[in-house]
Amino acid sequence: MSGRHALGLLRQLSFTVGLLALALPALEAKGAKPEFGPNVLIFDPSMPRQAIQKQIDAIYAVQEHNEFSSQRSALLFLPGSYSVNLPVGFYTEVMGLGASPDATKITGNMHADANHEHNNATTTFWRAAEGLSIEPASGTMQRWPYSHTVR
Repeated sequence: MSGRHALGLLRQLSFTVGLLALALPALEAKGAKPEFGPNVLIFDPSMPRQAIQKQIDAIYAVQEHNEFSSQRSALLFLPGSYSVNLPVGFYTEVMGLGASPDATKITGNMHADANHEHNNATTTFWRAAEGLSIEPASGTMQRWPYSHTVR
């Protein structure tokens, strides 16, 4: 995949996120539950922590070493507080859907590991997190190695 193609996909995803951020509060107010397909999970703070963690772990089990696959996943968190461990694998987007990052708070560990051969961080691209705040369970920031950035 070329850098130009990847940037184009990132722009499309950003546009989609913007639409979701506008649409979800209105749908929630009407009591409607949107369906974006099996690869998009929407979490609500009223859901049991164990149920949320089970779904996160299932996505990570698929995406942890899934470099160059066609599988994509999005984990969307409605505004509120969540106490979960949030590993982020390949082709996984994690998004808080509040009006500001402080509206969606993750208390726990959020990380993208460079656990390939020799801790090779040059393969940690194609994963993202935005629109949420993190309070690490250990009190210190978790690992988020990266090989490419967009400015």
